[in-house]
Amino acid sequence: MDESAFRLRLTWPGEDENDYLVLDERANIIGRIYREVATSQGRWLFFVGPGNLPRRADFHGYVDSLDEAKARFRQLWPRYREQWSEERLEEALAQQRAAWASGN
Repeated sequence: MDESAFRLRLTWPGEDENDYLVLDERANIIGRIYREVATSQGRWLFFVGPGNLPRRADFHGYVDSLDEAKARFRQLWPRYREQWSEERLEEALAQQRAAWASGN
């Protein structure tokens, strides 16, 4: 996967301007970044990796800005990616695409 192709898409367009899905070059969801206002005093929370694969605690965290969250994501994605074979990651992404397509 080409790390330079990461982009953000609003998770809930028109509702929350501080909640983003992180997409790869093929529009697969490979993470999430959002502003957590209830418990973290407005800090940004990031999660690296698709939601249907396990992730260790060091692949998410809080930072003070959206730019910091994007930078941490870019830094951690290669380490996260190394854990999985290309086949296993593609299988997880395919399952995730199917779930989104079916509305689940």
